[in-house]
Amino acid sequence: MNAAPDHLELEQRIREMVLRTSSPAKHAARSALRHIDTAVAIRDIDPEMAAFRAITAEEEAATAVFRALQGRKYIGAHRMDPRNHVHKAALRPFLVGVGEFLFRSAEKLHLEVQLRWREKKPKDKLQIVLRPTKGPLVGREMISPLPLEFDAKVNGAPYDFSEELAKVVTLRRAKSIEKHIRELANRRNRMLYASPDGIPAVAGPIDKPLARSKDRVLGHLIVVLLIDQYPQQLFVQQALNAFRQVISKIDPRVGDR
Repeated sequence: MNAAPDHLELEQRIREMVLRTSSPAKHAARSALRHIDTAVAIRDIDPEMAAFRAITAEEEAATAVFRALQGRKYIGAHRMDPRNHVHKAALRPFLVGVGEFLFRSAEKLHLEVQLRWREKKPKDKLQIVLRPTKGPLVGREMISPLPLEFDAKVNGAPYDFSEELAKVVTLRRAKSIEKHIRELANRRNRMLYASPDGIPAVAGPIDKPLARSKDRVLGHLIVVLLIDQYPQQLFVQQALNAFRQVISKIDPRVGDR
């Protein structure tokens, strides 16, 4: 068992573990890492292409999540289209909202959340470790064999994360989640093609945007591992159901069984 990993150590473990995930999720994850690594390598000589590859890396990481869900045969996962830019763009704000909900809930329960892995041949497994910050169990660790085997309810009904999604949209100053998703989906086109106002260009250093893209890619790959390394889990299905509701407002086919 490991102590809490630092950022670089966790990144290395993620890179190693995704190579042992199921295909085709594994190949999308590998592609995401290759694109973000190349983006960092060429950022000074071709910042526009670096930005383009960073966006592509995020999309490939979203594809890896969809493929992991489909590989584990979650209900409705087949409706997520890895070739649909809107579907992939929607995943980022949704995961931000879900993450905010989970961490806020843990804080209310006086729990500190950490990611760790279990060393067990032939492969490692990513784990979620909960540490109480108050009460008689302070200093102890709680580790579930299925880290996402729970459901989130409010007044007895499954939670849909709409409050957190609304905050994401507000922070981006978008008029609606649908508008925000469409704007995200169109980012890559804006990097490649001329507009009536001229040709695209990236002004100034892009190290910080690339670092944010890399963090998003790694965050998506953590989700891939938490899905792929375990049998079906309740919260994953709940989150997928809520995600389909969001996307069905833009693409009604996603709401079909």
